[in-house]
Amino acid sequence: MGTMDQKEFWQQFDITATAAFIIRNCFQRIALQFPDELLKYSVEVVGTLKKEIGKQRNVSSHESVPVKLFVMADTTFGSCCADEVAAMHADAQCIVHYGNACLSRTSRLPVWYVFGRASLDVEDCSTQLLEFASKISKPVLVLFGLEYSPHLLNIQQKLSAIGNVNSNITFADVPSQCVLPSSANQKHEKDHGDGHSGTACEEHGCSHEDGGVESKIGVSRSGDTSHLTETCSCTASEVSSSGQSVISQHSLGGLKWIVQKDKTMEDYTIFWIGDECAGLTNVTLVYNTSSVVRYDCSNKKIFSDVPNQSKTLRRRYYCVERAKDANIVGIVVGTLGVAGYADVIQNVRKMVESAGKKAYTLVMGKPNPAKLANFPECEVFVLVACPQTALIDNREYLAPLLTPFEAELAFIEGNQWTGAYALEFNSNLGFPTTSEKSDETKGEEPRFSFFSGGYVDRKRLETKDLSEDGDSQAIVLSKSAEHALQLRANPSLSIITTERAALNITSGAEYLASRTYQGLDISEGGNPDFLALPGRKGRAAGYKDETTD
Repeated sequence: MGTMDQKEFWQQFDITATAAFIIRNCFQRIALQFPDELLKYSVEVVGTLKKEIGKQRNVSSHESVPVKLFVMADTTFGSCCADEVAAMHADAQCIVHYGNACLSRTSRLPVWYVFGRASLDVEDCSTQLLEFASKISKPVLVLFGLEYSPHLLNIQQKLSAIGNVNSNITFADVPSQCVLPSSANQKHEKDHGDGHSGTACEEHGCSHEDGGVESKIGVSRSGDTSHLTETCSCTASEVSSSGQSVISQHSLGGLKWIVQKDKTMEDYTIFWIGDECAGLTNVTLVYNTSSVVRYDCSNKKIFSDVPNQSKTLRRRYYCVERAKDANIVGIVVGTLGVAGYADVIQNVRKMVESAGKKAYTLVMGKPNPAKLANFPECEVFVLVACPQTALIDNREYLAPLLTPFEAELAFIEGNQWTGAYALEFNSNLGFPTTSEKSDETKGEEPRFSFFSGGYVDRKRLETKDLSEDGDSQAIVLSKSAEHALQLRANPSLSIITTERAALNITSGAEYLASRTYQGLDISEGGNPDFLALPGRKGRAAGYKDETTD
């Protein structure tokens, strides 16, 4: 992003709407989160935003309360997620997030997203989109990078003006800038009830009137994204007179769109407006059976050679098979702000333990190969993160990283991958849970391993008292496998017996015991203790206690 004039600056950082959001909700402590590429504008944004807040208060006669703005630069995890943990350290009441966003719902704080405004030739894009749609027989679904969302209304109006009279082109809804935390959203769902007709939710926002979430936070019901809106979590489906659903709603990365009942996503050609990014990668992975084209806004060309993700999917399936043979699994916490992350971690841990494996939860901020290399005992990792940061290239890591969806494939018996893929936390593709499996058949039938080339027994994680053999055993594990403790006999670097070394390593304590070097150790019963005495004085060239010739 180059130098901006004043008009571009106000549009890029949405100063007017952001100030209105702060004033309407009477926020006094606001955390402004900037990615690295926008951090150089943070000082100017803070100064301009403070002036605009004061100006709007004078016009609207709102009560003048002091406003403090805090700049958050170095995010704990991915910059696309609202860093709720850092905002809570500043005792902030809300977060204003700038730049690329995954629109994941937070747990405690409301978030106002400023997507920015990338340049786009609306007339050229509209013309090429209409020409492309007229050449193919399939319907076209238009998806886009969030930085191009301010242009979508103009594109739709342009298409109507130049002759788009059919319904062959479907646009994803422009996402709302205001996303409420899960606690407020749960009240919203409670007020709505479990089932309601299509009139309860409008296309661009919720029309709930009786003091629900919107009235609580001052959210506008207008479809204009410059006003305050809230992403409604209600099911956007219409019901026919016969009681059957005639449309279904899809959502990915904050974008939502409607698909008719007689069609599936495979019937659509996806038209992506924007650059190659994590959002486009997620689209091609999740909807891997749909053809995808991309409109490059810089070159003003349509590219049909969008990278096919079949190779990526095969690589991910390889990681799933690796996980089936693993005994020790590390659960890497990749977010502390996305709503529901704690439940996902708990569910993954249950899956791992039900599969007879040992699970360790690791919190380390942004994962990288060097950090995870400190845990060589983990044969595979499960990364719990937002959809845009969940996929990591495993080629630089010593052990593969899986998503929670891939963990379901690996650790729940009987699951078969059908080609469908999911990145969202709450994605449910109909896999049976571990509680639905029969405990009687668990561990009875062997499983074929692609890596060993034969059948392997399904080993269950059981508590073993290795101290029954007496002093010949150097390792004693506690009865609770959840809190495996390691006790070592003297000398500390005991020789592991051949019989013990041949066993499969099923816990971190056993892995440590199998190492030839186990760290520095304090020798007990060796040299006697003595008081500290004065040391030598002087320089190495000649100490004071040394005699000179």
